[in-house]
Amino acid sequence: MRRSEIGFRRVLLAALLLPAGAQAVCEVTAGTLSSSEGKVHIQRADDTVWQAARVGQSLCRGDSVRVGPLGRAAVSLVNQAVMRLDQNTTVRLLEVSSRKEERSFVELLRGALQSFSRKPRLLSVNTPYLNGSVEGTEFEVRVDPAGASILLLEGRLLAGNAAGQVVLEPGQRAEASGARPDQAPLSRRVVSPRDAVQWSLHYPPLFFAPPDERASSFDALESVPEGARDAAFHIRRAALLLDAGQQDAARADIDRALELAPEAGAAHALQAVIDVVRNRPGPALEAARRAVHLEDSVATRLALSYALQAAFRIDEARGQMAEAVAGHPDDALARARLAELQLMMAERA
Repeated sequence: MRRSEIGFRRVLLAALLLPAGAQAVCEVTAGTLSSSEGKVHIQRADDTVWQAARVGQSLCRGDSVRVGPLGRAAVSLVNQAVMRLDQNTTVRLLEVSSRKEERSFVELLRGALQSFSRKPRLLSVNTPYLNGSVEGTEFEVRVDPAGASILLLEGRLLAGNAAGQVVLEPGQRAEASGARPDQAPLSRRVVSPRDAVQWSLHYPPLFFAPPDERASSFDALESVPEGARDAAFHIRRAALLLDAGQQDAARADIDRALELAPEAGAAHALQAVIDVVRNRPGPALEAARRAVHLEDSVATRLALSYALQAAFRIDEARGQMAEAVAGHPDDALARARLAELQLMMAERA
């Protein structure tokens, strides 16, 4: 079974298990909250109260979704597009149509969203400074106090404001300044457009951290005095940042951890995970093997299993996790990863 199929079944099961009343009865359904990490809230169109969101929850026309610090969310729209929301993001589903010939409308108030669909969809994204009319499969919109930008990854896009419009090609970004509302948006070529949306990537966890406790755990770390921030501190913070897709900040913590303790296996393990996600199997395997050599733990074995999987060595990856479970039989993350690898090899029993 492919990972996409497993993820769909998990989302469907979560929706079926929601208590009565958790799923709103929509006059017009706009989509479903398909994933939630950290603090995610929903405000109904006819309400002023923000309520904690639940995976599988139906979203109606006019509803808003808000993602807090170190959180992420994904919304499956009825037009078969998926909207991924970054931390500190608020979006309103103005009108979403399931008909491919009809245009859908969403409003990004702050933060960033990435939209992806297998087929081109007609979608307009409004922001305080810049509006985008999209006929494509993948793009990112970002809003902050300084202005707004739209990055086109695949498809066609017309970006504009009251002062003018620009047409984007894949790999181009349109930018509008909040300080100059009388200025038409400017377009420029982005050297590595995929790097701009790395926040939306999934980094396999090496340490167990409940998503709804991530922000509080980070706050607890931030209260640690500078003088007490050792390698273990930076490793823990890097892991939390990776869980939230914040790769650049995580790499800074990994580098600092290795400065303080070059033999810290967990730091090398985290670097290996980053290399796996960035499709660098060679460096990933090198970093993961060094991690296990320095520190034989569930975290380092997990990293090595992912690096071996990236190199298409599934049997060896399974062997690594079998050893991890043998040494740590009560570790749930190790058992879950072993089961995943066994499923890949059709060992369903």
